[in-house]
Amino acid sequence: MRMSLRPSVSFFVLALVVALAVTAPGQEESAPPQEPGPDPQIEAAQNVLQPRNPEQQIELADQFIQDYPDSPHLSRIYMAAADAHRRLSHFDQAVEYGKKSIELEPGNIISLLVVCDSLSEGAKEGDAGYEERLSEAEEYSQRALSLLPEYGQSIPRRPDMPEEQYKLQEQFLEAQARATLGYIYLRRKQFAEAERELTLAIELNQLQPSAADFERLGVVQVEQQKYQEASQSFLRCSEIGGASFSTCERRLQMVKESLGGSESP
Repeated sequence: MRMSLRPSVSFFVLALVVALAVTAPGQEESAPPQEPGPDPQIEAAQNVLQPRNPEQQIELADQFIQDYPDSPHLSRIYMAAADAHRRLSHFDQAVEYGKKSIELEPGNIISLLVVCDSLSEGAKEGDAGYEERLSEAEEYSQRALSLLPEYGQSIPRRPDMPEEQYKLQEQFLEAQARATLGYIYLRRKQFAEAERELTLAIELNQLQPSAADFERLGVVQVEQQKYQEASQSFLRCSEIGGASFSTCERRLQMVKESLGGSESP
């Protein structure tokens, strides 16, 4: 039974729309203000980052890349295209665009997360490069984790937003990397390590709980014969709902019918 795809981090992409109009990557906040009037390049970049279906986002991103090949916003455009491809399960293209974003902006946390996730999701067991792909995904996950403290300190603070909200955002991003590590270990059948990372991801993610993380945690717990815990994980997955609902309902029923009672309370 195939596991559900995790939700994208695209709502963090949208948060960059406002920041994009203020500073470009690497630009100092003390830079002289621009002349008044609309900037077509910024307007085009913001248009790419607006919420829309992934096919349209890819089309707009490709057009922006063609029109503004030297834009200081190019890393974020590649990032948006990578995330859009990932939402369509075009994992190879997501990795390609994500790596181009990282090449331009090595500290782009969103692109690092999209690449590590797409590598792990797109790895096909039995293919010649299966383990290499998982290893590369692990490297990108660890790289994202190593950059998170610096990234958190670099986010400009708004006076109307409590510091706690920024902390929740940082924890959300860490949860994405932890969840990908958990999935990598699950695919390698390193179940104890997978349970550790998925549990931590779930604890950290208070902004947008992921049903897929609970589903994968339940699978790991079943593999370790932790049936009571697995039933709770699948139940929480079904409560969150979405694309994982029917899968988690089936898994929960399987635990209840086939595995329930095999573990002492």
